[in-house]
Amino acid sequence: TEGTIFSGAKIYCPTGRVVSDAAQLSRFRQGGQPVAADIALTVELSPPRVECDYDSDERLGDGEVTVPITLRQGPAKTLTQDEFTYFVAVVDFNNVVQSRKDYRVNLALDGQQAAVFNEQVDDISVSVAEGRMLADYRVVVGLQLSPAEMSYNQATRSRIP
Repeated sequence: TEGTIFSGAKIYCPTGRVVSDAAQLSRFRQGGQPVAADIALTVELSPPRVECDYDSDERLGDGEVTVPITLRQGPAKTLTQDEFTYFVAVVDFNNVVQSRKDYRVNLALDGQQAAVFNEQVDDISVSVAEGRMLADYRVVVGLQLSPAEMSYNQATRSRIP
């Protein structure tokens, strides 16, 4: 995504990515097993959209991130809303996390089978290292998962659409 700097020159924002193992959360019906037929609801993140401005004097980029979140009713159809936490992190050119913030949301389907929600995060900033550009950084999102939820995702990854 491109943003514009005050002088009118184009800048390139950090790219947005989703951590593959933390892209989906499956909630199972009460008393159910961790199998597809018992999925009551799924939450899935899509790659975020990043818009930014850059202050070259301060070497600081400020960004707004839109995180598309899909909520989908599962085969068990026993949940229509869920509360969960997702994170937004800034990762540098050496894959070092520069910052990370968690966001807790409660979303509901309101009678639909599936819905997409665009969560806005507007407090992202990047201190750009000397000799680097804003585009050398990445904005990474993922769902905060328990060890069991992470294991389920890893075991079923090839079957996740």
